[in-house]
Amino acid sequence: MTSINRYLILILLIFTTAVLLLTYNIGLYKTFTIKLDDTYSIVGVSDQIQGGETTIEVEKRADGIFFRCDIVPAYQWPYCEVKIHLVPQNEKGIYQFQNGLDLSEYDEVFLDVDYNGPKPERLRFYIRNYNLAYTNLETDENSMKINEVEFEPNAYKRGEFVQLSDFNVTSWWTGLREIPTEFQGREFTNVPLLEIASAGLAEYGEMEVFIHEITFRRLYISRENLLFSIIAMWVSSAIVYLVVQLSSYRLRLNNAKISKNRLLEILHALKLEKNQIDKMAKRDELTGLRNRAGLSKHFSECGLALTEKNKPFSIIFIDIDFFKLVNDVHGHNTGDDILISFAQAIYNNIRIADKLGRWGGEEFILICKNSGLESAVATAEKLCLIIEDKVFADNLKITASFGVAQMRSDESTRAFIERADKALYDAKANGRNQVQASK
Repeated sequence: MTSINRYLILILLIFTTAVLLLTYNIGLYKTFTIKLDDTYSIVGVSDQIQGGETTIEVEKRADGIFFRCDIVPAYQWPYCEVKIHLVPQNEKGIYQFQNGLDLSEYDEVFLDVDYNGPKPERLRFYIRNYNLAYTNLETDENSMKINEVEFEPNAYKRGEFVQLSDFNVTSWWTGLREIPTEFQGREFTNVPLLEIASAGLAEYGEMEVFIHEITFRRLYISRENLLFSIIAMWVSSAIVYLVVQLSSYRLRLNNAKISKNRLLEILHALKLEKNQIDKMAKRDELTGLRNRAGLSKHFSECGLALTEKNKPFSIIFIDIDFFKLVNDVHGHNTGDDILISFAQAIYNNIRIADKLGRWGGEEFILICKNSGLESAVATAEKLCLIIEDKVFADNLKITASFGVAQMRSDESTRAFIERADKALYDAKANGRNQVQASK
């Protein structure tokens, strides 16, 4: 190999590496942007269709959609929302909901939305899915599945990315319908309708919302694979160089190939081990909930929000009553089934913003963001009744005790947790199946 060829190859490798590193930084995505113009039918809806008095005005502008609502407490759950129909209408003006878009290939959605109105500054984003397995608009006009996420539009000045995996199917929607088990989760295969609505607990008064952009995107190639490609490219180039330069030294060539294969095996093994360690470190293996390590970040975030923004922060300790007796009488397999069902029952009845984790054994902890003591106690009492009414594995009925505490601005996390734990102890000492709060 001549000196000129070596230099050309080196320059080509450096250039290719630079391009790959640039791709690593900016990403290589497939995107789909929802056009906020006359492409789709965009309408405003409020609780007036249920007899409420909330009003909504929608205006299409050059750079997005603007709508203004006046939330009035005449209806039990006042709301307003903008509907973006992704399907055309037939000659009778009926939307062809069965011909929706397949958004299941995308990983996340970018929401650039401005909000001006009463606090909390939160909105809901719905992705509605049509499926003949459960959708029949002639008998149930609300039978398209509601995949929902609640977000803070003003948290990021230039919008934020929301993972589609963070969406949840609203429990009230599934609770009113008999949905087959295989269709109870998130679904984005046939989406005819998007909605941006006021928060679940909307404050009364006037609010203004400006929707600048809604874009779905998917990463074509992961950063790990890009880095691996760079490493593989340089390793391969080095091997080719050795083959050409040292063709007479076959033994060295064979050793280089063996070293390369070992390196790739080690890299692959390290990648698998890292993924497994990360998962084990932050998730409880049995219930899939966060463990103590997985909850530490949320403790820090809530503590910081309390210190800097005076946002209240409470926790609820939850302990299954007489769980040892369940294991002793019915066996550990039944006990494990109850732990899984118990965790799912709690998870299905809390807010998206709240974080549930398994503290250890039959003890769980619920982090209630932006919640004072009174709100957290109300949540605990609701959960206490839900557990008491639920039938678990082997037709067993169980109860749970709850200890609630609100963090003080001048106390440590350890002291805060100890107060909640003390409240839980008081609940169990006073007869169990109840809620006790630490003042």
